[in-house]
Amino acid sequence: MIDSPTNISPKSSNLKKWAICHLAVPWCDPFHSNSSSDKKRMAYAPSPLPRIILLDGGISTHLESKLLQSTKAKSNTEINADAISPVFSHRELWSSSLLLTPDGQDAIISCHDDFFEAGSDVASSVTYQCHYGACEFSDEKVDRMLRDGVKLAKASVEKFSTKHERDEEKIIRKCSDRFVAASIGCYGASLADGSEYDGKYHTIHPEISQVDSLEQFHERKTRVLLAQYPDSIAYETIPCLVECEAILSLWKRMKKESNLPSELLQYPMVWMSFACRDGAHLNDETKLTTLLKRLDELDPDASIIHGIGVNCCSFAHSE
Repeated sequence: MIDSPTNISPKSSNLKKWAICHLAVPWCDPFHSNSSSDKKRMAYAPSPLPRIILLDGGISTHLESKLLQSTKAKSNTEINADAISPVFSHRELWSSSLLLTPDGQDAIISCHDDFFEAGSDVASSVTYQCHYGACEFSDEKVDRMLRDGVKLAKASVEKFSTKHERDEEKIIRKCSDRFVAASIGCYGASLADGSEYDGKYHTIHPEISQVDSLEQFHERKTRVLLAQYPDSIAYETIPCLVECEAILSLWKRMKKESNLPSELLQYPMVWMSFACRDGAHLNDETKLTTLLKRLDELDPDASIIHGIGVNCCSFAHSE
């Protein structure tokens, strides 16, 4: 599986100097792109070779596996791995439910630690499934969960840096070059019914199928996470064109607001990873060529979306 963006445009922060890949597999070839803005999104480090940045793909799977093993060891009983996970207390929140308790937060930090020790350069906040309206939680409680998700990832970066600051074996991959991506899931993920795998929201939820509605869905989460100053904002598993348009519309509007500090909007890199049904279409059957053309129209200089990629699709479709 390819997870999250594979090419990131060079902007102001250190993270923006490098190509980003999960499993170090490039999704696009910048030397065969006909679009100037596509090429701007495809960043490579200074010659002679790029540095590949590794993402922590599958963080929820790793969390679940670790906690299941721990539960099994404590209870000395077999755990049905096919059942709804007993380690995530709220199905609607999935791994984000761990943000609700001190023990869960410790598990998240431990998971981030595992990925850094394995060579990952980016910690994704465990906030993909953290949505307003889930479990009838107040908006303020979800705000705290989102903030905590970024804080935990930052804490793991600090922990890793302190542990290895004098480790000569790590000198090639500097500890200071570890980053935090604030993860935001698509609208379909908030439904907890697999809607991100078809992207056809309008067939079940016509009220949310327009750009304005989807823009509103993403706005508060984006603002809360931005205020935590992550290195990047990651919109993940976007299955349909209209949601991509909504995210672009949101950022265009925010960049025009005079009451937001300019550094808040300029600091983070923003990427979108798309959920695809095959090698040529999004899950809602939009052609990838149509998506890229629309990105060019809405963000011609790549000033909003700095990276694009794919996730939650078969590895066979990456070629």
